[in-house]
Amino acid sequence: MNLRQTVGLRVREARLKQNLTQANLGKRSGLSGDWICAIERGHRGSDMLTMKKLGAALGVTVDWLMSVDKKTNHNPKRKVKSNGKN
Repeated sequence: MNLRQTVGLRVREARLKQNLTQANLGKRSGLSGDWICAIERGHRGSDMLTMKKLGAALGVTVDWLMSVDKKTNHNPKRKVKSNGKN
């Protein structure tokens, strides 16, 4: 999976957890719904400014958007419970 696909999946995951449409996320971030769609499908790359806008609109960090680590917590305000295994 390439970085565009990773970012697209992360954007979609965070958007759906908040029950947002692509158009709603577009309004929140100052981007078009079509642009959000293209990002989620991995067809468009995102510069750092776009990543910051998306992160702010979704309440996630740019690091999380770009992370391939599935265990990364996307909500920085929520604490991750430890299962006692390291």
